[in-house]
Amino acid sequence: MSVSALLQHVKASTAQLVNFTLPPVCGLCQGRLDHPGALCADCWRQLHFLAEPYCDACGLPFSMPVEGVALCAACLTAPPLFTKARAALVYDDVCRQLISRFKYGDQLHLLPVFLPWLERAVQPLRPDLDLIVPVPLHWQRLWSRRYNQAGLLAARLGQQIAVPVAQQALQRRKATARQVGMTRTQRQKNVHKAFALRRDVRGQTILLVDDVYTTGATLEACTQVLLDGGAKEVRVLTLARVARPEQVD
Repeated sequence: MSVSALLQHVKASTAQLVNFTLPPVCGLCQGRLDHPGALCADCWRQLHFLAEPYCDACGLPFSMPVEGVALCAACLTAPPLFTKARAALVYDDVCRQLISRFKYGDQLHLLPVFLPWLERAVQPLRPDLDLIVPVPLHWQRLWSRRYNQAGLLAARLGQQIAVPVAQQALQRRKATARQVGMTRTQRQKNVHKAFALRRDVRGQTILLVDDVYTTGATLEACTQVLLDGGAKEVRVLTLARVARPEQVD
C-alpha cells in the first residue's frame, strides 16, 4: 500500500470512529444523521429561504409580486449607505434557534450547513469584489464567546469564492450592549461611533458580512466607517434577515 493510500485509509477509519463515538446529529432537533454537517429533512422544511421579489437595495422580501427593480418604502425614504444587501434566510423562530446554537452554543459544525446558503445569496454581490470584512465583536465579548460568528462565516465564504478576508479591518472600540429587544432608534444610538477602521480600504469594493440583518443599524455604522476610509462601495451579506423590521420598533 502506498503512503497516499495509507493516509486515505487512516483518514477514513478515523472519520468512522468519530461518527461511531460522536454520531452526527441535526443542528436543530439533535436527531441522528447519516453524515455530519446537515439538517434532517423535517427541520430543513421548516426553513424559509429568501428569494425574489425583494428590495433591490436592502433585500427586504416583498409580500406581493413586483415588476422590475423596486425599492421598499424605507429605502425610498432614506437610501442605505451600502449599495445592496442580500441574505439567505428569513429570520423567523426556527432560523433564530439555528443561528443561536451556532452563535452562542459552540455548534461550529453548522458552518458547512450555512456555506452553500451563503454562496447562493452572495451571487448578486460577487462582481468585482476586492475584500470581505466581517462585522467585529468587542474584545470583551470575543473573549467570553471565544469566536466571532461573522468572522467564521466570512472566512469560509472567502475561501469558497476566492476573495481575500480582512478579519481585523474593522474594530469595535466600544463595548455596545446586546441589541436584542432594542428599537431601531436605540440600536442606532447603541452603535454610534462604535467602530473604527484599521486597514487601508481606499478604492476597494467591500463585502460586509454579519449573521443577521435586523434594522440595519450595525451594518450602516460599519458601512459609514468603510466609506469614510475611502472604500469605493460596500455590499452586505447576512445569513438571515428580519422580514418585517418595522415590528422591531
